[in-house]
Amino acid sequence: MFTKKENATLVQCIKILDWFHANDENQSKTACNFDPVYPNLKLKQPIISEWVKVEKKWRTRWESEQATEHNAKHR
Repeated sequence: MFTKKENATLVQCIKILDWFHANDENQSKTACNFDPVYPNLKLKQPIISEWVKVEKKWRTRWESEQATEHNAKHR
């Protein structure tokens, strides 16, 4: 059965990058670990490499979204 490749959500990216940093920072190992978890992402080492390059931008966005969510819950 053919499955359509999907783009990762910010939550998925952060989760995968957190695992990457906690587990020897091995990009191939990270892709192999998460490919069965998120099969529609079709994760491979080059994808993880690109994510690491833009990680700072994504973490900034993640922190911004978390702060916005936190403020919305406390109004």
